Amino acid sequence: MPAFKLYSAIAKFDPNTTKYDADNALVLADAARIAYLDEAEARAVVTGQWKLPNFAYVDNRKTATQAIVMGNRDFVIVAFRGTQPKALKDWITDAKFAFQRKGPVGEVHRGFWDAFDSVRDEVQGHIDRFRDNAQSLWFTGHSLGAALAVLAVAQLRLRHDRPVNGLYTFGQPRVGDADFCAAFNNDFGTRTFRFVNNNDIVTRVPPRTKFYRDVGRVLYFDASGNLRDDISWWNKFLETVKGLEADFGKFGPDNIKDHSSDGYAELLSRNMTVQPNWG
Repeated sequence: MPAFKLYSAIAKFDPNTTKYDADNALVLADAARIAYLDEAEARAVVTGQWKLPNFAYVDNRKTATQAIVMGNRDFVIVAFRGTQPKALKDWITDAKFAFQRKGPVGEVHRGFWDAFDSVRDEVQGHIDRFRDNAQSLWFTGHSLGAALAVLAVAQLRLRHDRPVNGLYTFGQPRVGDADFCAAFNNDFGTRTFRFVNNNDIVTRVPPRTKFYRDVGRVLYFDASGNLRDDISWWNKFLETVKGLEADFGKFGPDNIKDHSSDGYAELLSRNMTVQPNWG
């Protein structure tokens, strides 16, 4: 079997910053991709190609929720697995958009919370075991995994006030209501970087018409693959997908292609010199 393609160099990962860092973003994009592998494959990439000594694989088969926890003497990374591509359409069209009041604050998506809650204690146990040198802590995920990463950070920050250095998400759906998002952004919004690729419809569900809102700082890949951080491009994207929010059953090739985890990593690798300007 050929080696798993990594776009990043783990040696370039900066464990101490809390600002946006392109090398960190690419490492975390790769980590989100690794989370889709089975345990043996993921371990081979993490301990073999990245040469990280610490690795744990979490798999709750009842809720079909997986995560990997990895790191060294400087950092710990948690990556949650997203939705398998073959199940993407069913996951979106069958999604239940009801809230439940179990989030750290406000209301959050019931299905996302139940999935996160099913692995929360096991993931935290591995974090505590690996953080034997006050390592910095990072979270990432793609698709459903991105939503779970948001909830993991919210749990640690809003409920337990524990340190987290950064959260980078790719193709992330919305997680909670206005109260949840306001509290999250007030506490951790400047350390949350949410990548959206062109027509990726998953980033627009659950819909705002159901009272869901967004978290973090958005970084948007336009149709030409250029990374944007200005609001005009984001508003253009909102107009493009406005009609799609009303009918989740209509999927075109761009909606699926633009959601690819490999696509996010590849596009990010082409935009490493872009430094967002948030003022």
